[in-house]
Amino acid sequence: MPDAHIVDVVKFMPGRIVAASPVGEGDSLAGSDFFHGVAQRRFASPEYSSAELGIHALSKLLRRNGIAADNVDLILYSCVFNDTFWPGIGPAVQAGVGARNAMVMQVDTSCCSWLSALRVAEAFIGTGQCRNVVVLTVTNFISRLPEFQRSSGSRVLGDGASAALLAPGERSILASFERSHGEHSGLLNFDPDLVDGVFHDFWERGCGPISVRFTEESVRAIRENATALVPEAVEISLKRAGMIPDDVSLLITHQPNSKLLDDWRQACGITGTRTHDTLAKYGNLFHGSIPVTLADALEEGRIRTGDVLALGTFANGGDMVSAMTLRWTAPVRAPAITQRVDGASDAEHYERLHAVTKPTGTAPFLKPGTTMRPSSVSTPPSRGDLAAISGLIRRENTSQEECLALMQKLTKPVYQHAEIFDEYCSLGQYIDVPFDVLVDYAADVHSLEEWTYSVRDLRHVGGGLYRGQEAIQPDTKIFIRADVQRGPDLATVVYPCAWDQGHDLWMRYYFTFIDALRTLRRPGTVALWTNCKHPYYDRDVTDVPQYITEGRSRTDRYWVGDIWPNFDAIHRIEIRNMKRIAEARFISGTEYSCREPHATR
Repeated sequence: MPDAHIVDVVKFMPGRIVAASPVGEGDSLAGSDFFHGVAQRRFASPEYSSAELGIHALSKLLRRNGIAADNVDLILYSCVFNDTFWPGIGPAVQAGVGARNAMVMQVDTSCCSWLSALRVAEAFIGTGQCRNVVVLTVTNFISRLPEFQRSSGSRVLGDGASAALLAPGERSILASFERSHGEHSGLLNFDPDLVDGVFHDFWERGCGPISVRFTEESVRAIRENATALVPEAVEISLKRAGMIPDDVSLLITHQPNSKLLDDWRQACGITGTRTHDTLAKYGNLFHGSIPVTLADALEEGRIRTGDVLALGTFANGGDMVSAMTLRWTAPVRAPAITQRVDGASDAEHYERLHAVTKPTGTAPFLKPGTTMRPSSVSTPPSRGDLAAISGLIRRENTSQEECLALMQKLTKPVYQHAEIFDEYCSLGQYIDVPFDVLVDYAADVHSLEEWTYSVRDLRHVGGGLYRGQEAIQPDTKIFIRADVQRGPDLATVVYPCAWDQGHDLWMRYYFTFIDALRTLRRPGTVALWTNCKHPYYDRDVTDVPQYITEGRSRTDRYWVGDIWPNFDAIHRIEIRNMKRIAEARFISGTEYSCREPHATR
């Protein structure tokens, strides 16, 4: 009998970011730690239906793994909420991706659904009935409940989707454990609210909006059940796999709130760097919490081939518990496959390359300029149009000595430098270019070769990672990628990077782009750039990996942390470069295309 091999897990998150909801007046649970731990989350509706979320997640999975939709045999899905009471979203997702040969099956064990579906997939593969099985989760819940959003109980909830691919191969599922506890039924229900003090079932005319009615007693009971059930289930699953907590590389659990996360980790004896969650940025995704967090850990490089993963969750108020022990048997991979798919449009290619989630209905690019993209790497960096833009400060037209002199001039001596630039370097710039146009430009890694002073010769090395030269220093490689999230009027572009090596991108350049109409009441974009002083910059921090020690010990160049006091000055030079390039390109109305710059070398 073939073993089930987990090939990949991906997430697809809506672009709309919302903060934790404010506390409603008279809310008796406003201060409860049961609803703590979330800084922001994602809302899907009305931009996405549940079927659309599923289609996006499954399409991303298939493209990333080079699987034709016709080769999918089975789609196992769970959804909160389906777009209609009946049928579920499965047939629409199947049709949307063109998986015409696939059987569709809904697996619903509430927050245990993903682990339950993995077991079902394992059974279908093990009996030889299927080869390529997809396990899909869609959460499109809280954004559809405006009445419930006023409650403290809604502050931890978010929307999102995940898709996992299983196929015959090296065994991934070492052991599992699931058990139902019907005695806890009814502790957590999604029911219509009272109308004038009267309850009507959801199938009755005049029923109230769907809500969740938490009480102090139900919260206490749910916490007690969860605290006991999940660690016990994880322990049983580990024992069935012949493992102990010390064997576990990463613990990923359901994430109702920060208190339960901490309690579970302590009870399981798996804490600190051997845990991962996405509660603060994505919230509680119900059945999607574990797969989305697993996909996030893969993207962050937290999982290596051969790692043992412990997973655990409970459902509703504790009427079911589920745990699983996995060995990650798939090859280590970077965040996304970036090779162009035959026939893919530029928009499709860039969506795959940068994981941009752009809501439907966004206005098209404005005139007179068109989409700005940096020049191809096959073209020399000193392009004629760049040379014609006055005021650019680049290695090609300004010597290192001249640039250093300018940086010294910009770093004013009238204040204590450390008082302003000690731990954080933040600056901003108004750029007279439409929001969409500027974000598209910054989202392309090759733009760094134009507006930065010295990052040059970027070449794609696989999985969205690029290797280039930090030309201000001798024989210094820089590894970098672009992580992009986009909403209708706000976007983030993060450049994780590092000198010398590419497996730990500890240097982070954070950009936030804001539609200036929202902040300055004028067309254009506000660009905000922030760097944080990572401990590795500081030579006094000695508890560092060997590659940091080796980088610091070189005598033929500066260490990147040694020039931290000048970060503000050089970044002011560079963000002004971005402004000049973007505005000149937009005014000229010239379109620049990347002529397939992603060849691996």
